[in-house]
Amino acid sequence: MELGQTATSTYKSEMEVIRVTSYHRRDFDLAVARTNPDDHNQIRSSLLRTIRATSPTLGNLQSLPLEIIYEICYLLDIRSLLNFRHVNRRAQQIN
Repeated sequence: MELGQTATSTYKSEMEVIRVTSYHRRDFDLAVARTNPDDHNQIRSSLLRTIRATSPTLGNLQSLPLEIIYEICYLLDIRSLLNFRHVNRRAQQIN
């Protein structure tokens, strides 16, 4: 009888732990920031745009060390960075 009560007590404790840890607070859903997917369509289309140029180099930028090119890219605004990314495949690899 002692063994059965211990097993039942252990089972109840385990079920209580599962119940408490799997509790879903609905008020947390309201605190999560949600965005409208349509707000990102312009950016999405810019990212998915195909590369027009076929030049394998970056022109005059090619003579700069890669670290300097990274620094230049770091200082660009998002629109300029996305435009630079579409120059050619090399620019896309750098980004």
